[in-house]
Amino acid sequence: MSGSVRDRGELIGAVWADLLQGFWEERGTGARYRTVEVGVHWFTARMGELAPPDDPAAAMEQAITVVRQEGLVEEIGYELKSDFADYAELRVRGCALHAGELALRARGCEPYACVCANVAMHVLEKCTNLSAELARVKVTDEGCLAQVVFFRMPE
Repeated sequence: MSGSVRDRGELIGAVWADLLQGFWEERGTGARYRTVEVGVHWFTARMGELAPPDDPAAAMEQAITVVRQEGLVEEIGYELKSDFADYAELRVRGCALHAGELALRARGCEPYACVCANVAMHVLEKCTNLSAELARVKVTDEGCLAQVVFFRMPE
C-alpha cells in the first residue's frame, strides 16, 4: 500500500474536519474554548527550555519555530500589534491541517481552532504573566490568519 504525502495530507485534513465539525455540532460556539490544548503537548515536548519571562516576542518566536521545525507548516510568521488590545497575528501557509479547514469552510462551519495559535497561546501564558485567547481564525485558499489576544489579568 502506498500513498503520496499529498494523499496523507488530504486524509489528515479530512479527519481533522470531521472531528472539528462533530465537536462544533456538540458544543456550538463553546467549542473554541475547549480546543485550546489541541496539539500543544506534541510541540511543547519538543520545545526545550521556554523563552525568557515577560517577552512576548521571544515567546512567539519560540512557538513558530517549533511548529515549523516539526513540519506542521511550511511558512509561518507573526506580527505583534496593539489596537483595541494587544494581540498577535499569525500568518500560516502550507499547514498540514489546511485541507481540513477548507473542508469545514465548504460545510459552512466557521473555523474555531488552530494548532499553531494553541502553541503560541500556551507559550505566551507560560513565558509571560499574560492570559491569551484565540480571537479569530480566517481561512483562505492560500492559508490562514489567526489572531491571538493577550492581556494581563488583575491581581
